[in-house]
Amino acid sequence: GIGTTFINNDNLNTFYHLFESRVLVHNNLFYKKCDQLLYESENVEMFNPFGCYFLKHKVPDLIYNNLLSEINFVDNNLKNDDFVKDNDHSHYLAGKNSYQIRVNETFLKKSKLEDYILNIGSHYLEKNNLHSNNLHMGNMWINFSYKGDYNPLHNHDSLLSGVIYIENSSFEGAKNNVAGRSSFNEPGTTNFVHSLNNHPLNKFTYVNQFEKQKLLLFPSWLSHWVNPNNLDDKRITVAFNILGDL
Repeated sequence: GIGTTFINNDNLNTFYHLFESRVLVHNNLFYKKCDQLLYESENVEMFNPFGCYFLKHKVPDLIYNNLLSEINFVDNNLKNDDFVKDNDHSHYLAGKNSYQIRVNETFLKKSKLEDYILNIGSHYLEKNNLHSNNLHMGNMWINFSYKGDYNPLHNHDSLLSGVIYIENSSFEGAKNNVAGRSSFNEPGTTNFVHSLNNHPLNKFTYVNQFEKQKLLLFPSWLSHWVNPNNLDDKRITVAFNILGDL
């Protein structure tokens, strides 16, 4: 039964199968334990290359596969002008990507993607000794970046922001490089700037390489940009904002 599987298995994917049973199981302790599994079943990496912290986490397979199905649906409709017009999100964004399509809110809830992201956001705040009573999803969109596309230097008007890396075949498996100037020239990297004080003793930049199925979370005020895609490969990411008061 649910209890036996739950007690004997701390696997995150099992957690999400169990999560589907919330409509049948009315037990607050069970829910709290499920949320605890989210944090403890797989490593949640917290690191600070400079002043503020980043969070990195591998998106659970069940959640990620649901997201891939939604992205494939959107990708197959990009030649439909009416679909693109109805779902275009680019006029809210700084990015210069071929397509920036908002994620359907119904999908966000049914796929448990919203629950996952808000739990990750709560975890990030807790690790920073912070708490929000009204943490909730802001906007979420899919970036389809083709050759020549890029994101200029910008930040976000929210509490926390994040990106989920989906597709960029030429750079999968690359390692992160902290304050590495040469990596700024690599296509597809997300570059963060903490300070304009260019001093050898000041690690003022962090360069995050593309890692498929990884989520990267950071404070929204942090300035960042994405290098131009100068290759023929299509680059797909999902970006989002989390809102809330502290």
